[in-house]
Amino acid sequence: MSLNGVFGLNDDGVALLSLLRHWTSVPSSIWSSWNSSDSTPYDGVGIECEGKYNVVYFNLSGYGISGQLAPEIGHLRQLQTIDLSNNNLCGNIRQELGDCSALELSTWTGLVMF
Repeated sequence: MSLNGVFGLNDDGVALLSLLRHWTSVPSSIWSSWNSSDSTPYDGVGIECEGKYNVVYFNLSGYGISGQLAPEIGHLRQLQTIDLSNNNLCGNIRQELGDCSALELSTWTGLVMF
């Protein structure tokens, strides 16, 4: 069963929770504010929304997050700004970011990408 069916989440909510599953080290402040049992994980640390459910700003700079960026990042279609600098993310910069057609600013300083 999908997260959409269980919690009534839109694509942005599912994307946020999918990102958490791909990270191996996440501060408790993020885990507790992106709560999978909450039907609106959109008010979490580092997130700003337009309306109630469309993530437009995503800033987790300097949180020491480890892991990979999930392909579901492309589901944040209204995303305008993303800053994941100064973390320990690895892997490829996802081609799915191309689906974020509103993206204006991205910061990747300090990422280990291959």
